[in-house]
Amino acid sequence: MDGVAARTVMAEQNEKVREALALFTSQLSQRAREAGASLAPWAGERAHARRTPPPRGGPADFYDAVAHYEAVMAKQRARFKPPPPPDPATVPVPVDPHLRQLLVSAHTWLDESRTLSDRWSGLKNFDGWASFGAKATDECGYLLSQAVEPGATYSPAYLRAKVEDIRKALNAISASLQAFPIPSSLVDVPDVVHPPRFAQLSQGILARLIAEDLEAHIRAGREMERVSASLGSMSPSIQHWTVEAGRILRGLSPEVLQGFTRLASGSTACTCPGVASPARLAHAYLVLGLGYLEEVRERMPDYAEASGQRPSEPRISMSFKDGTFYGGQFAANIANTDSTITGGINQGSSDTAAALAALKQALLSDDSLSCEKRRDLIDHAKYLEEAAAEPPEKRNRGILKLALGVLTGAATAGSELGKVLNSWGEVLHKLVP
Repeated sequence: MDGVAARTVMAEQNEKVREALALFTSQLSQRAREAGASLAPWAGERAHARRTPPPRGGPADFYDAVAHYEAVMAKQRARFKPPPPPDPATVPVPVDPHLRQLLVSAHTWLDESRTLSDRWSGLKNFDGWASFGAKATDECGYLLSQAVEPGATYSPAYLRAKVEDIRKALNAISASLQAFPIPSSLVDVPDVVHPPRFAQLSQGILARLIAEDLEAHIRAGREMERVSASLGSMSPSIQHWTVEAGRILRGLSPEVLQGFTRLASGSTACTCPGVASPARLAHAYLVLGLGYLEEVRERMPDYAEASGQRPSEPRISMSFKDGTFYGGQFAANIANTDSTITGGINQGSSDTAAALAALKQALLSDDSLSCEKRRDLIDHAKYLEEAAAEPPEKRNRGILKLALGVLTGAATAGSELGKVLNSWGEVLHKLVP
């Protein structure tokens, strides 16, 4: 997949997620209408007490005197007559069980709808439930939380008015959801972005170290690109790879990281439930990110020179083993492997160190491996060895599982690598936290 194909995948996913969001919104609206309709038999218009205005045309003093006289007479009558029985409509009573069940269902629906909507907040131009702009949501939630409180009692008249307010709020929420305009862009399809031609390294950062980190990260990304098309579970690993790439680019001028961020900012949509194919979308963002990092790697000599650092000279070493020639960086990788295993012996368990040493020896002596394949497998073995020297909480679970999967896939029956994995596979898999 190239950059053009990656953007095509993003555009396709954008259309599908728009359809999914429209369906989701319609379903929420329908549920809100159903909840409001179920409360209709229990609702009633809110009664407002009205004071009878005094008749017009008379002096105010006269009506004040009449009111005072009536008040005095009322007190006199109260001394000789028992108080009237309470109005049944004003006596607090417990909420009817069936009505309470309906109110609890509406309250549960509102909370679940907020939670489900917020899971879509990784999309562009959409911020979960807040994007719907339902003004009655807070009022409805407050009224429902009061109505479903255990032991709550209300007078029948007040309860009918309260249920009517809840019903109106649910209908308002339904109307707001139904009228919600689906944004045209939900999955970001970034423009073609290239790293800047002119940039510098941050203070105290060596170009050689950034170049090495970039090289290792690009290799890991290419391996994930190879297997991600068939493994949907690779999406979290790709997102972690994107985060780690941003950490490496912080060693350069801010505009370098800004360009990468523009490419990868939409990758949060991969976790959205409305995305039809999270694996394909994550793969597309991985392709764009790899292209950007490779361009940064090509410009590193210029960045180093602009920062006053001399470009690092290539290290070339050669060695022979059993008639096989190893040159260039491959020999350096073998030397690094030896030093890493020594660190693993000092810091890790003896079984792990023995397994790593056996794995290294098998990769060097397995005649069934081509030079290119041997180089790739040693790179993956280095991931295991570096992880062995780290505490379990600092290990990258996705990269370790990927490295173990590649080594296992390359092992054939009867080969040196196959024998080692049969003997030490259980120990090596314990490196995964």
